[in-house]
Amino acid sequence: MIYNDKPTNAWDLYWESGALESCITQSDRLAGLAMEAFWGGFAESLPKSAKIIDLATGNGSVVKQLLSSVSSLQVTAVDIAMIQPQTEDVHLASATFVPNIDITNLPYATCEFDAVTSQFGAEYAISDHTRTSEMVLESSRVLSSGGHLKFLMHNTQSALLLSNQAKLREYDSLFASSGLLPTLLKYKEGDASLYDMESAGETFLKLDIVKTKRISGQIFDAITYFLQQPRTKLLSEHITNTLRRIYAERSRLQQLQKAALSESEMIRIVDDFKACGVAIDISEPMLVANENGDKDILGWHILGQKR
Repeated sequence: MIYNDKPTNAWDLYWESGALESCITQSDRLAGLAMEAFWGGFAESLPKSAKIIDLATGNGSVVKQLLSSVSSLQVTAVDIAMIQPQTEDVHLASATFVPNIDITNLPYATCEFDAVTSQFGAEYAISDHTRTSEMVLESSRVLSSGGHLKFLMHNTQSALLLSNQAKLREYDSLFASSGLLPTLLKYKEGDASLYDMESAGETFLKLDIVKTKRISGQIFDAITYFLQQPRTKLLSEHITNTLRRIYAERSRLQQLQKAALSESEMIRIVDDFKACGVAIDISEPMLVANENGDKDILGWHILGQKR
């Protein structure tokens, strides 16, 4: 089997790369500045030694923003994946990172934390929008009376989701039956020829879809390299590892698409928090400026306090 389709596998591989962000890249300068203000302002509103739990933390993007603003905060950062935070970073060193933690079943005491945070993470744990999410129940349970909750969650109308949809169309074309990547797998196993690979590549290039350098370009470069090498066990392992990472990235984007919340789904989550004793003061789209001077939806912003 090339790829284990367990959802966390895609994130294990992603965080293994050392990435700090999963959705906001270094090139998103304005979004990055917005996040600094978003989390920095929240950190400064809390008591200086407040205990915070960051849910679905990844490699600690929120943690870094919080501790960059107020270094005395006590931050516990959890994720179900095998996260790989760069703890030599001065802003991450004081936090406690805990992998393999299911945020629908947190191993922490009731009312243990003064604040609960999450950025593009908690919504992945919601599998059924027809009933109260265990994520809502657990994040409310561990939040102390008077404690604050601040989430940024995927929005189905965000610019990020629109970009993600285009990437998925590109990946889906690469994975199509008899397409380029299935043919590469057959080539690895000795069931496809060089001619088959060339034909699959030509067919893909004729498709009426957007083909990016970051996805199609890099895959074509890798395949060109593979086809120039003698067929050895080492080459087979190299192809397997490459396919494994491509499968994982596609899975990660599919999960992002599924996790995004519509307005009606967000209303349900807000009502669920209220039922758990968390008064929601803000539940609205977060807008950020883009390079064209317009504003894009980044995600849903939820801010609340437990009564």
